[in-house]
Amino acid sequence: MEFKIDKESNIVSYKQSARKQFPPPYEPFRLLIDNKEYMTSIRNLKSGCTSIAKTFDTSGQRITRADLCLRHGLLKGQTVYIEIDASHQLYRLTKSVTSELPNKVSSMQKIKGQKPVVHNRLTQQEFAVQIGYWYEKYTQAPHFQRYKNIERRLTKKVSDIGYLEPRDFLEIAIWGSDEERHRLGTRICNNNTYDEIVTHTRDAIRELDNPKRALEKLLNIRNIGPSYGSKTLRCMCPEKHAAFDLHVRRACKNMLPQMLDREAQLTGYVRFLEICQRLRELVTEIGPRPGGMWYVADIEMAIFQFAFKGGTLT
Repeated sequence: MEFKIDKESNIVSYKQSARKQFPPPYEPFRLLIDNKEYMTSIRNLKSGCTSIAKTFDTSGQRITRADLCLRHGLLKGQTVYIEIDASHQLYRLTKSVTSELPNKVSSMQKIKGQKPVVHNRLTQQEFAVQIGYWYEKYTQAPHFQRYKNIERRLTKKVSDIGYLEPRDFLEIAIWGSDEERHRLGTRICNNNTYDEIVTHTRDAIRELDNPKRALEKLLNIRNIGPSYGSKTLRCMCPEKHAAFDLHVRRACKNMLPQMLDREAQLTGYVRFLEICQRLRELVTEIGPRPGGMWYVADIEMAIFQFAFKGGTLT
């Protein structure tokens, strides 16, 4: 059922048929927003519209309309959908990405002879509204399918044998254009033995739950820096890791330490993953992974595409 966020932060459906899809007015039901559960009900307005009534969190605390919208990045004028999830005996609210695009795209200015450049400085909550849009743009790039093939193969390899081989680094370098620009994959293969790559990648895989340690282990491979090392981690474990390259560092520069040495680079990577995890909590659009999930890597892809157009986060 389609609802709108009105100017007073009410969640309202203007379709009279909507009320038939819910329990009777003021009869409580569970509502899931952003994987957070609330207890609420509907009320029928004199105009014939249906609105979400008083809402409470799981501890019984009343949540005002304005606070609910602020928590989940629901913007005035935005379209949302509330559908029944019969398997869990609750209702689920999701946001429409496309309903946001006219306003968001209008914030881009077209410079003659160039593609639109985003001048936005967005908060994390504001960006969370756009994540689905920027992720979709990222997936339209020619390199995306090659990445998906690498991710599919390497995640399976991590699970099956627990290490990578030299040819895997060459493939990652070709995908990321590092081979074309710097012959990085070739240099990694030439300057490290097979056994060294097996040992260091096995060590990194054992530390995947500890991002700092995992990246540190990969940096023991000659010619690998934080950017390429993080790309490798993303290919091996996209659920928990992300590529930490120049574009996303520029987009998040106000939230990251100055990366003047190895320790600061490792700390910066961990901090960036925390930003991605926070955005994953804020996004309400259904994700591209099984079960509608968003992986950390998916959030990073959206940030990359936003940054590629000149956007920054605050």
